[in-house]
Amino acid sequence: MLVTDFYEEKNCNTSIELIEALKTRSKTQSNEFELRTDSDYPYMTILIKNEYACVHFFDETNECGYYAYSENNDFKDDFIIFNIGSETSETEISKDLVISVEQAYEIAIEFFKSLKRSNTVKWFEL
Repeated sequence: MLVTDFYEEKNCNTSIELIEALKTRSKTQSNEFELRTDSDYPYMTILIKNEYACVHFFDETNECGYYAYSENNDFKDDFIIFNIGSETSETEISKDLVISVEQAYEIAIEFFKSLKRSNTVKWFEL
């Protein structure tokens, strides 16, 4: 699986290599990852900031994709600021579409193994 982040592309052949790649952070403890195979679809993006993550899954049946979400997270703020595209560009994501980094790792491993959306979280279809 090809994993692209702010800095480079890495070819990950095992789930261990995938998690190592997903632990890469900028000075601001953030990163944006794109997980792809040789095909255009499916693919996944993961935004990470500190202990927060936002996972967006794209399959070929729905061009806008799906966001992993949590109905009852304990985040204090209504929005979490993530870096997108680079360390200096920011976007606000609703706290409802934010999950823990550990959950994002689990979703990524499931995607690595099956190329499907994980059943461990709920998904919001755009």
